[in-house]
Amino acid sequence: MKYLLDTHAALWLFEGNQKLSQTARDIIFDAENDIIVSMVSVWEVAIKVSLSKLDFDGGTEKFLSAINSNNITLLGVSGD
Repeated sequence: MKYLLDTHAALWLFEGNQKLSQTARDIIFDAENDIIVSMVSVWEVAIKVSLSKLDFDGGTEKFLSAINSNNITLLGVSGD
């Protein structure tokens, strides 16, 4: 099954935050599931870090690295 993580869920996952439920963790780490994060989430992180509304050490570079290292698919933005 495919699951699209919202920005908060992705941040909580990458930070190891306990706000991400065990059920969500089980879904994310189930190899049968395709986990996706939208490029819009990357933009949101970039904007909020630049406005000092989000303290995510490493900013978008770390966010993108975490997406790649967790075998999460990055969904691009298109007119389709």
